[in-house]
Amino acid sequence: MGDKKYEVYVYQGSKKVVSFADDVPFMAFHVGDTLNPTFWGIDMMPGLAYKILQIEHMIHADDGPIRHVIFLYTEMKDVAEDGVDLEDF
Repeated sequence: MGDKKYEVYVYQGSKKVVSFADDVPFMAFHVGDTLNPTFWGIDMMPGLAYKILQIEHMIHADDGPIRHVIFLYTEMKDVAEDGVDLEDF
């Protein structure tokens, strides 16, 4: 991921769940947002998602291009009853 300008890391507790990197900024994240992992390619029970509890930003400005890294600390959330039906995606 070292050549990308923007990185997002999702943690549940101290365990890294997934990370993403791109050359364009990610959307704004907010405490309380729900992250639906349906299309992340990870093994997870349907109907579960991640609720953001804390957000940490890190700016790498040492050698090379500046990078914005975002750490999202989450907990599990059951969205089976109130979640979006994803069959249309």
